[in-house]
Amino acid sequence: MLKLFAGILLEKQIVVICPNLGVLSAIVLSVIPMIRPFQWQSLLLPAGVQHKPPVIKTKASNIVRINVQKDQVKTWSLPQLPRFEELVSDLGPIHARLSCKNALAKRHPIYKCNEVQAEAAWQFFNVMKSYLESLCSDLRSHTITNVQSNNERVSLLLKDSFIDSFPSKDRPFVKLLSASACVALSLVRLVHRHYGGSADARTNRRSALDIFYGLALAEALLFLVEKVLWQWRVGHRRLLERVAKECHLASACGAVAVRRFFYDSYSRCLNGSIFDGLHMDLVSYANDLLTAGSHDEQRLGACVL
Repeated sequence: MLKLFAGILLEKQIVVICPNLGVLSAIVLSVIPMIRPFQWQSLLLPAGVQHKPPVIKTKASNIVRINVQKDQVKTWSLPQLPRFEELVSDLGPIHARLSCKNALAKRHPIYKCNEVQAEAAWQFFNVMKSYLESLCSDLRSHTITNVQSNNERVSLLLKDSFIDSFPSKDRPFVKLLSASACVALSLVRLVHRHYGGSADARTNRRSALDIFYGLALAEALLFLVEKVLWQWRVGHRRLLERVAKECHLASACGAVAVRRFFYDSYSRCLNGSIFDGLHMDLVSYANDLLTAGSHDEQRLGACVL
């Protein structure tokens, strides 16, 4: 369930496979209230096809496949939701109450439910709404607002400051969420181009904001494309496994060492200069682990050497 929720927030393509058209439509239509106070921006198609099209059978990083009969959610690795443990603890008792009514729900149409089911569903949506509101509750402190002469307010979000306000383990998801929201907002603004203002200032403002939203869209798209390519090469093409095999490090210890080397070099390229990561090599990295690492790191370094 939470994998589906993460895919929805990151604007992945969601494919629901279910033989019952009523259950299928109910699952698809529940997406809109489930993400409140956010709004769904993409195509919503609560209809089905008789056979799975070939595109569903192929592997793709932006598709989340839900098989209702098998109770499975298949997707490539998605970052974990912020405050995941807290959310699971809040939803656990409610989910348990709904699970107890599972046998009863199968004997009735999807639109019929008893008071216990209705109350549990209401509590479930309230928990999800409070959770989503908490993600953006501190958004105002990370914005710069300019009040113009005609009392119009223009606010800019300091994205890096907003992302850094989350714990380090929650930042991968928040980065993808911010980039997805930036793409959706920029596209909407560029399509409609309703920037307001007086007729005299509208011409210059439209050109300036077109450039601004175009740059924001390009930055977010480059970030998302880079993430997709990374997941494709590392996950689908098994880049790290092939490198470990070519370096004769196919053991469990060697595979961990190669994976850590790649991620450390990648983080150096992002945090510093790109040459910091390009100048790294596996032998010197293993020597550094032997001299300055912990016991486990020294073991990895000795395994590589």
